[in-house]
Amino acid sequence: MIDRLGEFALLSYGHTRTATSLLRTEADGAKATIFDYSYTTGHDKNRRTHLGSALLCESDRLDLPAFTLRPEGLGQKLMGLAGRQDIDFEEQQKFSAAYTLQGPDEEQIRALFSADKLDFFAQRPGLCVEGSGQKMLYYRAGKRLSAKAVPSFVEEDWRFYVSWPVRKRP
Repeated sequence: MIDRLGEFALLSYGHTRTATSLLRTEADGAKATIFDYSYTTGHDKNRRTHLGSALLCESDRLDLPAFTLRPEGLGQKLMGLAGRQDIDFEEQQKFSAAYTLQGPDEEQIRALFSADKLDFFAQRPGLCVEGSGQKMLYYRAGKRLSAKAVPSFVEEDWRFYVSWPVRKRP
């Protein structure tokens, strides 16, 4: 599964990457897969294993430009200094202060992130979303879900997913 999702940054960090505890379902022509992931950074004494959970939505209804959305942090600010853009929205300062949005096609990404999407994220700090083509990955970095938390996490993501407009890129 990790090899199949190589376009997503989350699944390219570190080494010794694994995906476990897969749970798959289908609804309304979309496939949803929730999984735990882990990866290791460093070696020997400096070795650290990172854990988390993610939800992957796949659907023919999606045609997303490549983008990553992450909470604003020092790492993202340093990437900005190194020349990587952060797509900000003047009319939504709360969103822009809380998140870093990046991708190669700023115009398509801006069109995709309508006012309701910006509000959705502004009200839910700490979410991460990566999109590309017919796939969308939704997670909270470094947060592993308990079995009890899975239904509400899936419901939150599904509300977000079904609100996404069908887009066909030129």
